[in-house]
Amino acid sequence: MDMTYITPRVIAMSNPSSGHSFVGGQNNPLDKVAARMNEAHKGCFMVWNLSEKAYDYDHFDGATVLDNYGWGTGLAPPLAVLFAICQSMETWLQADPKNVCLVHSDNGKGRTGTAIASFLVYCKFHKDSFHAIKHFGQSRKGGILTPSQRRYVKYMNDVLTGTVNPVSSPLILRRMILSPVPKCEKDGSAHVAVEILCGDDRTCIFSNLKSETRGSS
Repeated sequence: MDMTYITPRVIAMSNPSSGHSFVGGQNNPLDKVAARMNEAHKGCFMVWNLSEKAYDYDHFDGATVLDNYGWGTGLAPPLAVLFAICQSMETWLQADPKNVCLVHSDNGKGRTGTAIASFLVYCKFHKDSFHAIKHFGQSRKGGILTPSQRRYVKYMNDVLTGTVNPVSSPLILRRMILSPVPKCEKDGSAHVAVEILCGDDRTCIFSNLKSETRGSS
C-alpha cells in the first residue's frame, strides 16, 4: 500500500484504486486501504479526496469522504479552499482524540502535500512553511511541491502571522484608452464591447456583451 503517517493523526496516500487501474503509477488497492483504515481507525477517520476523481466510498464503512475541495494537478488551490480544508481537519481532530485525517490526491504528493503542510502551519505544529514542507517531504519520500504550491503554503503562514492581508483593496477602473480608434458608424457612434476576466480560469466579472457571446474571447 502507498500510505504514510505524516503525524500520528494525519495520513497521506495516493488515490485508492481498484482492479488494475492505478492512478499516478501507484499501486494502492482500495480494498486493502479500506481494510487497514477500518482495522486501525474504525469509526474514527475522515477522508479528504483532493483528486477530483470519485470512487466507491462504501468501502470505508460509512466514514465521511469530503471530495468538494479538490483542484487541478500541479496547481495551487484558491487560498479560501486551503483554509476550508484546514478548518475542516482541525474540527474533525478536535472532536475526538482518536480521530485521524486521511488526505489523498492522484499520487499523494503535490496537492496532498500542499494541504497537509498548510495544516501543519495552521495548527502550529510547525512555526513556518519551510519546516512544514520539509516535514512532509521527509515523511513522504518524493513529496515535492511545485513552486506555486510551496508559495501557497507560505501564503497560509503569512496570513496566519498577519504578514499579509487576504482581503485586498478594491480596484477602480477609471478610464480606458483604445488604440487604434474603433471604426465608427456614419453618424459617428460606435459600440465598444468590454469584458473583464479575472484569474487563471478567466472568470468573467464584467461584460456588456450579450449573454450568448459572453466569455468567448
